[in-house]
Amino acid sequence: MAKKNLDLEKFDFRDLSESADSPNALEGYIIPIIEKAYMAFRNKEENKRIIEFSEFYKEKIEELKYRSNIHYTLSIAKNRNTNDTIIAKVKWPYKIKGEYRKYGYISVFIASTTKFPKGLKDPNLKYFAEDKIYQYINKNAPIELLDDSGNPYQI
Repeated sequence: MAKKNLDLEKFDFRDLSESADSPNALEGYIIPIIEKAYMAFRNKEENKRIIEFSEFYKEKIEELKYRSNIHYTLSIAKNRNTNDTIIAKVKWPYKIKGEYRKYGYISVFIASTTKFPKGLKDPNLKYFAEDKIYQYINKNAPIELLDDSGNPYQI
């Protein structure tokens, strides 16, 4: 297998077809060449900004879609000295209060059972809980975007 001088900036790897004759050739020769070209492309200053901008908005769109349909479960926390409380365990795999949570969940206080005497079966609880969760998320994880210059701002 003769090694050729490839122009890694052009991403033209047709000459490698002769070298793709075994898994060892893939691992020892082809993959490292393609990885090197890819990393060189990603690390160029003019590409780096565009790639980071693109990745930011790809993740942000995912987050915004999730915000419109947040996954949570409600439970009642028993208290010895006060009324029981209704708590939402919210799956939140995004930044909140400036950091990612270790397990990707947050707890949100919804209300006391005095407000919802029927507990989790109260028909108004779902809408109240969703509104409370949404307010909590917006307060502690405001929507942050980037302008075309890469400057962050909140909406």
